[in-house]
Amino acid sequence: MYREVDEVDTYYNCGEHLYSDFVYNNETGYIDLVYSGGYELGDVRHTIIHLVCGLIFDLDIQGYQEETRTVVMTMATPCACVTGCEGFKDLSAGSVLLIVFTVSLGFYFAAGAFYLHTVREKQGCDMIPHRHMWTELFRLIRDGCCFVLGPCRGDNPDVMYSQYERPSEYERPEYDGPV
Repeated sequence: MYREVDEVDTYYNCGEHLYSDFVYNNETGYIDLVYSGGYELGDVRHTIIHLVCGLIFDLDIQGYQEETRTVVMTMATPCACVTGCEGFKDLSAGSVLLIVFTVSLGFYFAAGAFYLHTVREKQGCDMIPHRHMWTELFRLIRDGCCFVLGPCRGDNPDVMYSQYERPSEYERPEYDGPV
């Protein structure tokens, strides 16, 4: 912690990870995270962080109490709730790939449009990079869907399906393998 006293810059050790402890505070009902420091110099100071259940992360610094030589803070976090941090899980590989793909596609269109506008002085729809390839791709996807779904709906009389007929009993070959 930094303080300026009588125009003199002073730094104080208000806690170290080595000297930390979780304590239940009966007065406030909070679980407190207490850091202590300054043992080497005989100038012991503390930092008390009241942990509060909250939907969003928030840190409120109440200030420094000179008489107890303590910095007091309140931290609201979902991890202080009874359920802990259950709602915060790592992203799956598919989520990461989808994010990378979306960001890359956005960068491709933004950089391509910037290049076509500044270097080739294009305007409007001509600023879409490889515009003809993209329009052709969407037309090919549409044609593929129509080809696959058309016979199922009966839209295309050119495509014929033969009916599967089950062979009769006398056409089945005999099986001589183990039973």
